[in-house]
Amino acid sequence: MKKTKQIMAFEQLEAEMEMIERNQLISFKGGGDPTGVIIDPSGNIDAETLWSIAHPIAALSFSGNAYTAQNLAATLFSGNAESLWNGAGDAFRHAYWSALNARSQNATLAGDFGLAHENSSPDNPVAERNMDIRNNNYGIALAAAHPTWTEAQLRSNIFKAAVSGLLVTLR
Repeated sequence: MKKTKQIMAFEQLEAEMEMIERNQLISFKGGGDPTGVIIDPSGNIDAETLWSIAHPIAALSFSGNAYTAQNLAATLFSGNAESLWNGAGDAFRHAYWSALNARSQNATLAGDFGLAHENSSPDNPVAERNMDIRNNNYGIALAAAHPTWTEAQLRSNIFKAAVSGLLVTLR
């Protein structure tokens, strides 16, 4: 008996569901991998690495953006180095990095990467991870809402949000 396309699609879906149950399947809505799916049978590769394998161009761009955001945060908050960890400087860095990522690629890829990045370290405390995700989302949303802003306008508005307490901090 010849299999129909529907039967083959159903069998593929069943196989994917089995892999999800075994935590061996990671899917990203941003695309990049032609199948939209990356399989890690070992379960030993972190989400950020898997995402970067599926999206090498975006990963390279995001790496440069991380460098930019980290250096700018260190400069802007140099008088308060303590704020660079769980404070306003850290919040700025995350929001600005994610805004740059959304600008250099798109909001979906930036959001997917942000989640993969924050979930890649099992030692990262939940409160810190949640803080970072909220600030990442703020930067992505701001960049998406203001596509005509210059980078200086984006940077300035994120800085104001950080120092005014609009961004999430733990300090």
